[in-house]
Amino acid sequence: MKGPDRESNKTLQYKDISAVRSYYASVLYSIKRNGLRNKLFLALLAIPASIFGYYYVDAEYKAIHLKFPHEYLIYLALASGIILITIILTINSVSFINSRKIGKIKDEFKKDLFNCICIQIPELKDLSYRQKLHPDVFYTSGLFSSVHTDYIGDDLIQGEYKGHSFELCELHVYRIFKQIFHGLFVRIEIVSGNINIEKLFNSLDQGIRSLEVKHNLVIDLSLNTFLFMAIRKEGKMFEYQNVNELDEDVALLKDVVELVKVIIRLLHSA
Repeated sequence: MKGPDRESNKTLQYKDISAVRSYYASVLYSIKRNGLRNKLFLALLAIPASIFGYYYVDAEYKAIHLKFPHEYLIYLALASGIILITIILTINSVSFINSRKIGKIKDEFKKDLFNCICIQIPELKDLSYRQKLHPDVFYTSGLFSSVHTDYIGDDLIQGEYKGHSFELCELHVYRIFKQIFHGLFVRIEIVSGNINIEKLFNSLDQGIRSLEVKHNLVIDLSLNTFLFMAIRKEGKMFEYQNVNELDEDVALLKDVVELVKVIIRLLHSA
């Protein structure tokens, strides 16, 4: 999905983060309210269904003159099982329909949000909200050596500044029950090959420390064919369930992009 030049009448209604937050907060409230209403309706529906099942079994029991109580219980269990299966299938059907709706809402939320972010951060050019950086990129950084069992990520953002392209996405990397990495992972293209790594990292040290304190992060850097930045943070960014935290997420993204720009300017001056 392209950034500011993307044409969508619905998306262009939202020019700032507060408008996106207000709209999707109301949508989320409606989803929760309707979900609770549906669950209560199905729970209430189970009551007359159970009563019907009981009287149906009782009538059948009397009609065919069953002699043993266990036969009555078998009939009652069968009727109860049919009712229970019907209710479960109905709930699953409703859940499936709701999940499809929620999936569409997530996509619309990411599109509207990214459009607003691109207005504030013009260096960002493209968002692929179902994609992530490849594991080979992650391990090429040299910051991690553990083999993963789960490699989860999304919101791959591509940008450009002064001829240098950069990419970042959220990654959640685990090995069985051990967390390897959780946060933002950034890769910055290096145009010049003549770089004093120690001088570069010393120049960045103060800015990185202030960013860590401001957002409660842990940031690691490495440099080989690309410059890599692993930003450890708690929680997940840009979730439609957490619309009230959008300002904090956008502020962090702005600061990360500003740090990327500082790095690129230092690379240019190297």
